Amino acid sequence: MFSMRTLALCLSLLVALLVAACGGGSTAGSSQNAAPLPLWQRVLQSGELAGFNADTHPPQLLDLATFVDESQPAFVQLTPEQASAQLAADGFESGLISGLHLPGNKNVVAASVVVRLGSAEQARRAAAFFTADSLKSCLHTITCDVEIRPFDIKNIDAHGVRRSRSVLTGAQPPDLPFEAYDVGFTDGPFLYDVWVWTPKPGMVSPEEITGAVKSLYARVHRSPPLPSATSA
Repeated sequence: MFSMRTLALCLSLLVALLVAACGGGSTAGSSQNAAPLPLWQRVLQSGELAGFNADTHPPQLLDLATFVDESQPAFVQLTPEQASAQLAADGFESGLISGLHLPGNKNVVAASVVVRLGSAEQARRAAAFFTADSLKSCLHTITCDVEIRPFDIKNIDAHGVRRSRSVLTGAQPPDLPFEAYDVGFTDGPFLYDVWVWTPKPGMVSPEEITGAVKSLYARVHRSPPLPSATSA
């Protein structure tokens, strides 16, 4: 027969195994209980995109008209009217654009963007709409010499594009060389996007873009919205 001490030890071991099997006692690597975050904490922070610094002050919340106006540099064939209509249809509540700065390179333009929409389904629909535009050719398709490649990060279901034009001898605006990345993902009712434009290819690597997007995803994944009264 078991002694009382042996029986107590067995019961303790059984409880420990049950807790472990149910995932209790540890939250390492899990975001199931992620805390709510304001929009200004749902964008890239300094250093998450290698070498870049974020705005020193929390960016302001933007209404629909202002958000679309400030997002136009990322549009390819999309018009502001089309973008506004799509976001309105998908329940746009607020948006935020946080500038990213590469010290010593004023000609580099980059931003981390987050938009709160009406639902997870509406966020996915908006993401598909804007990704489709990012993959389109130039407005002037006859003379377009831009290389366009999909840029996806499958394990976090992020999708986007890498657009570039090689260095051309004697090139004049608007045909100067450049490289741009536009990569986004959704999580709940939020649409996230990372956009980087450089005046020549190779200034930012694909690995650095991937690392930044993954870092953002890990921080915001499954984080619910704040209550409406404190959604800033």
